[in-house]
Amino acid sequence: MDEVEKYQQEFFDESFKYIKKLNNSLLVIEKESDNKKSLNKAFRSVHSLKGMAAMMGYEKLAELTHKMESLLYDIRQGKLPLHKPVLDCLFTGLEYIEQLVFDIRTENNEKQNIKKYMHYVQQIIQGDFSVSFPDKDLEPAKKEAPLRKTENINSSGLQVTKDKLDKLMNKVQEQFLYQAYLQVVGTGHDIYQDLIQNLSEATDQLYEQLLQVRTLSAQELYSRLLPLVRSLSRKKNKKIKFRFEGANIRVDREITGELTTILIHLIRNAVAHGIEKPEIRKQRGKDSEGEISVQAAQDGDKINFRVQDDGSGLRIEEIARQAAQRGLVEPEKIKELTEQQKLDLIFEPGLSTASEVTEISGRGVGLDVVKNTVDKLQGEINLTTRVGAGTTFSVLLPCSRSYIRAYLFELNNRVFALPETEVRETIKAGPEDLEEICGRQVIVHQNTAVPLVVPGVCQDEKKFLDKFNDGSRFSLLIISRDSSLWAAAAEKILAQKNIIKISSGKQNIKLPELPIEYIGGVGLTADGDTVLLYTGQQD
Repeated sequence: MDEVEKYQQEFFDESFKYIKKLNNSLLVIEKESDNKKSLNKAFRSVHSLKGMAAMMGYEKLAELTHKMESLLYDIRQGKLPLHKPVLDCLFTGLEYIEQLVFDIRTENNEKQNIKKYMHYVQQIIQGDFSVSFPDKDLEPAKKEAPLRKTENINSSGLQVTKDKLDKLMNKVQEQFLYQAYLQVVGTGHDIYQDLIQNLSEATDQLYEQLLQVRTLSAQELYSRLLPLVRSLSRKKNKKIKFRFEGANIRVDREITGELTTILIHLIRNAVAHGIEKPEIRKQRGKDSEGEISVQAAQDGDKINFRVQDDGSGLRIEEIARQAAQRGLVEPEKIKELTEQQKLDLIFEPGLSTASEVTEISGRGVGLDVVKNTVDKLQGEINLTTRVGAGTTFSVLLPCSRSYIRAYLFELNNRVFALPETEVRETIKAGPEDLEEICGRQVIVHQNTAVPLVVPGVCQDEKKFLDKFNDGSRFSLLIISRDSSLWAAAAEKILAQKNIIKISSGKQNIKLPELPIEYIGGVGLTADGDTVLLYTGQQD
């Protein structure tokens, strides 16, 4: 990276930081117009952006931020009231700043036309609050791509690249694996047990702190979605109040991109199809201002996002009719479907009940994208609606892509885990049920010879089977993987639990006496217990 590229990257990193601060400050003063602290923060953010833009020679950005600085200065001096036209002007300016920085980064060109916005903000500064900005000339960010390669970590301005975070996480994961090994081979001496306990506590604390770094608060999502609601409601000539609950919930950065995509589509759908125009709402006895809310809540090891509107609701029979017309379901089958099954047809590709094709609706791409994204994340989506009262989408997602549902089983005083998706069934067996074929112990199951594998520190099948010579039975997990079957032997099947996969156990890790070729890493249960992820790879 040469000096120019270095300075440009620093400019983008700093710009994102100040854009974020400006956005957060505007969100506060929208609710608390007398919050001078946030107003001062907004002013300083714009001032800093202006200085950086001027230094880098970005004339449009410098001109824009200078005009916004003048607007904020008059607000601070009490010359302008902080009511809706002024706030709309500030939020619109924020959209322009973000788009200009995006243009500079992606195309090295300030292609955004800011002339009409500059006239607009000047009119506001002069006290003409009747002026409205033409929607067709406003071009807010067209892509949800981030403006930076780094993630802002804390309020002190420390920035760490994702690559460094991943490397740090890998090292912590290795520590978990070594810890698991010590628990297996540690001696019975108290001093060793104390050391293992201390290591366990230190590793857990480090991991918890690292998870805080790797997650974003839901407040971040809110700050991204509010400008979208503002822009869409303006384009559709609708009055919409946006409410967000659960800002303290934290979301793994691994899924924030897909989650943002889901929420954007659901909000676009609510604006385009859900909320009625003010005059129609009044005719129906509703408040002229509609409401869209997003509620985030922790549900065990999952996060539930509910997107709700108080609009017109969905016409279930119309959805079914459209689905039949488009060949998504046979007309004669419609009568056999329940109301919920008819409603769920809205997730089929190309289905839309929009009466017109617009920039934000009616193009046959929308809720099917949401469903596909939710499925990719191994989540669930549910839909309820009431004609005249509104629609609610409930999206249940795992807290992290690293979470897997697994069977936990015990062997040789260790707890192993196998992904639930790979376990075809569990059965009981005894030594008498086994046969020897080509020197391998197998069990004949459903007319198929299934090889027996005994995981654990000791891979001695005879030693394992000797434990059951008294006629007692042991457990077998019949595993299907890569078109082959094998049976994992267990002394006891404990439970089915969600675990977080925290380590890949084969990369540059050598543990004596532990058969690492059978271990795919380490996982943690919700109770904080360490389990070994069993691969069952065979020679």
